[in-house]
Amino acid sequence: MRAASLVALLVVLAFGGLGCAGATGGDPTDDLGEVDLTSDGKAVADAATGDLASNGAPCNPSATVLGAAGGPDACAYGELCDPATMKCKAVPTGSCNMVGGAPSWDAAGKAAPVIAKVSAMLLPTTDAQTECANGDPAALVTIEYYAPMTLTATTSPATFLPQVKFKKSMVLGDPFYSGTFMRQMPAASQKVGSFKVGINCGGAGGAVKQAGLYILDGGGRSSNPVCVTW
Repeated sequence: MRAASLVALLVVLAFGGLGCAGATGGDPTDDLGEVDLTSDGKAVADAATGDLASNGAPCNPSATVLGAAGGPDACAYGELCDPATMKCKAVPTGSCNMVGGAPSWDAAGKAAPVIAKVSAMLLPTTDAQTECANGDPAALVTIEYYAPMTLTATTSPATFLPQVKFKKSMVLGDPFYSGTFMRQMPAASQKVGSFKVGINCGGAGGAVKQAGLYILDGGGRSSNPVCVTW
């Protein structure tokens, strides 16, 4: 009987200790490194993994302004709102050899432009007067971006094209080249938008249909490098 009473007392003390920890506002992350919720239900960053607080947060993919966390809507800087899930996720970063030699993306500074989405298609022919000589083929790249400091103030394609850099070579030391022609300019002095740029005149139909690419804002800050395939 005395042993049973002792066990019951130990159980009460154990549960009482846990209740006190919760009542005093203990660490919202546990010892297993899992993401827990704060008292108002918002996800908090995991101290062990360093996951972004907004990673996986619900968001509006139609949002056209940057939120307090630096990314679109509720997303953090360096994230995008995935229309398929309507949740935040990390933006793409290129792993192909063609991005070798690109400037470093200063993600910690949260001021550089961000390529949120990118796609490319082959243009079998182009305008010989305004795009590629002899109407040669090219790749047309569509870029969706956001830029905390705005992307560009110009409305001139010739002025903007040097802010788009691409490379098809897999050699680390080979240079990046500027975009060749514009089919859709980004709106001037905007923080969120898209544009369409032609690259690689004459060589777009070759065996290698992939390029590394990054963009610069008007202050020379470099975006996340990406790989495009057409």
